[in-house]
Amino acid sequence: MSQLPMVIRPVRDSMLKAAENLLQALEHPGDLLPAVRESTLALENHLDTLASELHGEIEPRLLEQARELESRLRAALVDAWAIARDMNAGPVDVHRISGLSDAMRRAGSLEFDLVNEQLRDDGALD
Repeated sequence: MSQLPMVIRPVRDSMLKAAENLLQALEHPGDLLPAVRESTLALENHLDTLASELHGEIEPRLLEQARELESRLRAALVDAWAIARDMNAGPVDVHRISGLSDAMRRAGSLEFDLVNEQLRDDGALD
């Protein structure tokens, strides 16, 4: 029996929910900083999960795809940290918030594709 990949759907959903919450928070400025912090935690969680996958649990043919996902998650996390830092000094351009949300959704899509490929290889989608 094959094992399911370490990247699990509830974590992915949390990143997508965090991305959605960012956009909703644009209408309620008091909710922005908590939404950015939620995004940071979701991104950190996904990076941590992916890091464990990259240390031997992912098939070699999927490494390039996994490294691309890692790169996008890291870039989004750096943006989230910078936005949170800048929010302490004052208002932040809404385009940065929506850009972070978009980056998180794109990373979530890449992550879904990666998990789908892992499950297909394991025969779970036959």
